[in-house]
Amino acid sequence: MKNVITIALLLACSLLSAEAQRVSVSSNLADPLLLGTLNTGAEYGFNGHWAAEAGFRYNNWNFRCDCDKAAFQDRRRTFYAGPRYWTRDTCAGLWVGMRLQVEEYNRGGLFGNPRTEEGDAIGMALGLGFSHRFNRRLRMDAGAFIWAGGTTYSLYAAPRCGRCLVKKGRKGFLRYDSAVIALSYTLWESEKREK
Repeated sequence: MKNVITIALLLACSLLSAEAQRVSVSSNLADPLLLGTLNTGAEYGFNGHWAAEAGFRYNNWNFRCDCDKAAFQDRRRTFYAGPRYWTRDTCAGLWVGMRLQVEEYNRGGLFGNPRTEEGDAIGMALGLGFSHRFNRRLRMDAGAFIWAGGTTYSLYAAPRCGRCLVKKGRKGFLRYDSAVIALSYTLWESEKREK
């Protein structure tokens, strides 16, 4: 345990002494379009190419009354963290991102399908996109993520009643995760930043 703590402290100190550090916050404007999903993220940039990001998405909304056949929801609590790499030196241009992601979800009644699935998922998400810097502080990202992993789930025959259990178990998945149309604002940037 001492070795793990020592390595973590040395890594943290080396990252803090790296050139071109920056701290940014962001919000994905595409998430609220998914039935009002709230989100936020933070990013620590080591240089113009690499950053570590973390964030969460939250949706706790139900639509229509209990046991209505037309009820639907895409409830979720998602946490993620991982690195992102930009091809250009100013956190602009093409980027590739990778995230370790965990999600508690309950979705059903969408697109006319009366079944509801709830469960806990964990996996890796991979994203590709493009960033445009408007100025030194403001940036827009556009792209998409897919993710793969495993889930422990329960499947119900109705969107919100929860009385008719159809299936329960574990399964793997590969699916679309999210679209990205995010605004990122840099709160702090070191003086060593390369131009």
